[in-house]
Amino acid sequence: MSKSKPVFELTHPNAAGIDIGASSHFVAVPPDRDGTQVREFPSFTVDLERLAGWLADSTCKRRWRR
Repeated sequence: MSKSKPVFELTHPNAAGIDIGASSHFVAVPPDRDGTQVREFPSFTVDLERLAGWLADSTCKRRWRR
């Protein structure tokens, strides 16, 4: 008997994923938004402003924290 893969429905195509750490944050955007799908940003204010700018440029409207 063959196993079938589960099918997932894409519900938030403009969502970004953020893994928040003490010293840096890893952020992922959909693969069609940027040449680099995952980036790391240190947790200093200037870097968080760059993170916000990158998300805005990637047209991500929702942010999910993990």
